[in-house]
Amino acid sequence: EPDGLLGQAYLVPYKTTVTLIPGYKGLVQLARRSGELSTIMAHVVHAEDVFKFEYGLDPKLAHVPSKAEDPGPVVAVYAVAKLKDGGTQFEVMWRRQVEEIRKRSKASSDGPWVTDWDEMAKKTVLRRLCKLLPASIELQTAVSLDERAEAGIPQDLEILDVQAEVVVDQATGEITEAASAKPTAL
Repeated sequence: EPDGLLGQAYLVPYKTTVTLIPGYKGLVQLARRSGELSTIMAHVVHAEDVFKFEYGLDPKLAHVPSKAEDPGPVVAVYAVAKLKDGGTQFEVMWRRQVEEIRKRSKASSDGPWVTDWDEMAKKTVLRRLCKLLPASIELQTAVSLDERAEAGIPQDLEILDVQAEVVVDQATGEITEAASAKPTAL
C-alpha cells in the first residue's frame, strides 16, 4: 500500500494526475509472496570492489566490497534471488545501462535519481530481475506500473480500482495534496 513511510509504494503527483510508484521494498515484498524465494537483494558495485560474474550453463557471481574509505565510483549494479529449490537467478547491469534507463525517466534530472542514485539503480536492476522470477500477478503488475511511470505512459489505474482523493488548487489547477489511495489489486 502507498504510505510513504515503509517505502513499499508512493503516490506521486505529476501535473493533474497521480502516479503509483512501487518502491524497492514493495517489489521485494511482492517477490517474496510467491513463496518460492528464500532471499532477494540488490547491491551496487564500486570500482575498487572485487566483482566477477559469468552467464552460461553454470552462472556465477562473486562480489567483495572494497574496504577503502573511497571505493571509487559505481560501475555496476546487480540483483540476485535464491530460490527455495536451491537455484539462483541474478541480473547485472553496468552503469551505462542504468543511465540509459534513467535518461528515459520523467524524473531523470530531479528527485530520487539525483538524491538517491544508488537506490534507484538497485530498484532498476531488481525490476529487471523480477521479470525472470516465479511471481504473483501483483508483482508483475507492480513492475509494469513502475515501467509505465518511468516512461511517462499513463498507468490506467482505474483498472486497479484505485480510490484517490486529490485536492486541486482552484487558482492554478495544480495538485496540492493526494490522500487515501488504495489500489485493490496490489
